[in-house]
Amino acid sequence: MFHSVGGGYLNVSTESLQELLIYPKAHEQDYWVDTFYNITNYIKKILDKTE
Repeated sequence: MFHSVGGGYLNVSTESLQELLIYPKAHEQDYWVDTFYNITNYIKKILDKTE
């Protein structure tokens, strides 16, 4: 999860983020890249099933 891409607290430059994303894109079968919202909703659904 990244915050402040391009400026802000604990800066991550746009270029660095783009470079970092090359690896998961090249290995899409191994990694799930999504929004924080979608991932947390998925986890919530799983946890709701266990209650």
